[in-house]
Amino acid sequence: MSRLHEQGLVKPEPIKDFSAERVIYFPLDAPSRPLIHTLKKTSHKEITSMFGSIYLLKDKAILTQCIGAPLAALALETLVVSGAKEIIIIGFCG
Repeated sequence: MSRLHEQGLVKPEPIKDFSAERVIYFPLDAPSRPLIHTLKKTSHKEITSMFGSIYLLKDKAILTQCIGAPLAALALETLVVSGAKEIIIIGFCG
């Protein structure tokens, strides 16, 4: 019997130089300008990918602009393969 993690159809490549174990995920298609300004100012690296933007801070990463289950799954699987151990989702509804 094969292991569950070996059954995936997509095996994402890890993000180079990613070292954050904690990811905070803001599923916003258009984050506010003050939020983006603060992230750009405080992050030491910004990674723009097909699924959103990742801002690397000292001890965590912030994921934004990743809307919908398919993109979220792609992004979060990539981050887990890269070393993320904890994902905090800050969502909105209504």
